[in-house]
Amino acid sequence: MRSLRKGGVSSLNIDLLYGLPFQTVESLTRTLDQVVSLGPDRLALYGYAHVPHVSKRQVMIDSDALPGPEQRFVMSQIARKQLISFGYEPIGLDHFALPHDSLAIAARSNRMTRNFQGYTDDPCETLLGFGASAISKFKQGFLQNAVATSAYQRRIQSDRLAAHKGYQLTSQDTFVAALIDGVMCNGAISNAAILDRFPDRADELTKVTDDLLNAFPDLLLANEQGVSVRPDITAAARLISAHLDSSRQQDHIHSLAV
Repeated sequence: MRSLRKGGVSSLNIDLLYGLPFQTVESLTRTLDQVVSLGPDRLALYGYAHVPHVSKRQVMIDSDALPGPEQRFVMSQIARKQLISFGYEPIGLDHFALPHDSLAIAARSNRMTRNFQGYTDDPCETLLGFGASAISKFKQGFLQNAVATSAYQRRIQSDRLAAHKGYQLTSQDTFVAALIDGVMCNGAISNAAILDRFPDRADELTKVTDDLLNAFPDLLLANEQGVSVRPDITAAARLISAHLDSSRQQDHIHSLAV
């Protein structure tokens, strides 16, 4: 990291995982101490997803060695408090940034968005994915490259497109995505922001917010500006976003762990 700084890289991020095999609260806090001593501008703290039915190599990991849901929750909360004590600002669900970092500035000014790489202050609607299984995002939809490395290489070597499947967004997809983006990035659905983009969907917006308030009366706050997730339980944003995504199917979920 010192070499990167000397080379002119002005902002550095480190991704971390909790819920790993044999990991404990003590070992996680030691890791955080070591990581923070390196001075990253941003941190992402993700929960390890044990999905051997998707990632076959994970069958080598003994599931009994994994922390349980309660332990994972304790780890996430202790890590959050520890990073805040080091001066990092919590960003959305799982990111942290120092106050001077552009992501923290974007979060404070409600300019932050979220893509396949996590939270970002980049407003560009296009994200190009390179490499096997990488996903590209366009205004019109998504494309995923061939998942297997060998298949990806064959497509490239034969001068074919790397992508092997995709999804074209509908107008309803775009509307729902805007709602989810508000919840995931700002912890709220702003009536003004949504109607500025979708002026003809006022009735639908009212139905959506009424449904959310009925489904999550203890998690949401409502006022004239819209609905927001209670600040003391920001992790509920993931549940609320899943509720908004009516296309979400049980057999498509990679991990149900906290």
